Amino acid sequence: HLVGGASGRELTVRAEGDTFVTQQIVDPVTSRRLNCIPIHEVARMVNDLSHGVAGSVVGQDEDGASKKVVSLAGDFEDHKRYLQFGSFRIQFDDDGCNRGADIHRGLAAGPGKTSLNAPAGLATTGEKKGVPAAHASEDASVDPGFVDIDADPFKHILRIAGLLNRQRDAYVEAATSIREGRSLEGGTGSMTPIFLL
Repeated sequence: HLVGGASGRELTVRAEGDTFVTQQIVDPVTSRRLNCIPIHEVARMVNDLSHGVAGSVVGQDEDGASKKVVSLAGDFEDHKRYLQFGSFRIQFDDDGCNRGADIHRGLAAGPGKTSLNAPAGLATTGEKKGVPAAHASEDASVDPGFVDIDADPFKHILRIAGLLNRQRDAYVEAATSIREGRSLEGGTGSMTPIFLL
């Protein structure tokens, strides 16, 4: 506690930390419910932790109510594919949050065109989500909900590697902006899953 100068009265000081609120998003490909957080917020978490700033992560349920709160404290380790904090993990090589957010925000450009977070060459709207744009047709024999972007294991590895590079680049860009004192308003738009342990 502090004591005021001339008055001698006690002053109460309340230190506030940052609160990082997740958003629950459904991955349209796997139907998983994911707690998601923008990449620029992840960079803020790492910055806060490295400077000893208190904070917490709030996991929400599908109705937006707080479901779990974890402290931004403890150990931190960067494993490239994911960031491990004391009581949660940020996963960079999972695109479920971006796919769900694109649909939620209506960012897809239209039938046969790619969205901000879609792997290059994939249709993200229209009848054939996830099918290469060149093959997205009105063919009624293909199930409209069918997604087979990972049928070829080699293409799957390349897609995940590309995703990991994009997510890491967005994270590094946000961390650099924080260090240089630049605004992060809006960030990169990219999101990533956060797993509260």
